[in-house]
Amino acid sequence: MSILSTPATATRSIQPHRSLWTRWSPSLRYLLATEVHVYAFAIAANVLLSFIPFCVMLLVLCKWIHSSAGHDAVLEMLRANLPYFDPQHPDSDFLARNVQVLALSRKSGVISVVLLLFTCNGALLPLEVALNRIWRIPTNRSWLMNQAISFGLAFFCGSLAFLSVILAGAHLTAVNEHFSAGSLGDSIRRLGMEAVALPVTILTFFLLYYILPNGRVPAKPMFRAAVFAGVLTEAVKYLYIWSLPWLDFKAAYGPFSVSVTILFWAFCASMILLVGAHASATPAALQGGS
Repeated sequence: MSILSTPATATRSIQPHRSLWTRWSPSLRYLLATEVHVYAFAIAANVLLSFIPFCVMLLVLCKWIHSSAGHDAVLEMLRANLPYFDPQHPDSDFLARNVQVLALSRKSGVISVVLLLFTCNGALLPLEVALNRIWRIPTNRSWLMNQAISFGLAFFCGSLAFLSVILAGAHLTAVNEHFSAGSLGDSIRRLGMEAVALPVTILTFFLLYYILPNGRVPAKPMFRAAVFAGVLTEAVKYLYIWSLPWLDFKAAYGPFSVSVTILFWAFCASMILLVGAHASATPAALQGGS
């Protein structure tokens, strides 16, 4: 990993474009490294394996606490984001409909929890290795220690996601009481759910950046990187959804297109997560942080 030195303040004021390139060019080159794509695909594969069990677990938890609003919020998030941001598309309700069926089975709920323990750890293992490489930490955690750290992170991040579902459910209930079906009500629902999801995404990224490396890393740059990666993830998500009709995965993959859609999105999000971590490790990002 090559890290360029930070230009002096006077130079930055004279040539801001050069300073910006100096700061970001190492991270852009980092995205082209072969090992980065290996890490991102390894993370994405485990995200694909954990996505459906995680949604089933959220629905089961909402059922246990008798939160119909939270149940509706989970389904709304699925319909709004995958596989198309188009309620009229024939596949728009595919995930929501089938996840509901799985959540009705008590056996599915137990299996989902067990699967999450393995798949979440599988996603965090390559991420830890990648973060250690970025921070030039020479040794990785032992497998058992990695499992323990990953389990704690998965539990805490899952709790954050569940809290966001409850808050989103309360928002949907309030909007439905004051607005009838229509473009205005749909826009308010969407904005409210994004307002809930974005802070959770940023906090999740910060926890991964700060806790997962096998060494001490500064908190302030980690938070800035988490904000950058969280906002960029939300922006790229809409660009990805917008591009799906042109990608037309269904023409190539048929009934497996939904899984491919999730896999490619997980890969894109993993790349954003990694480049945010790399940018935070440069002298420009660390300047003034501790």
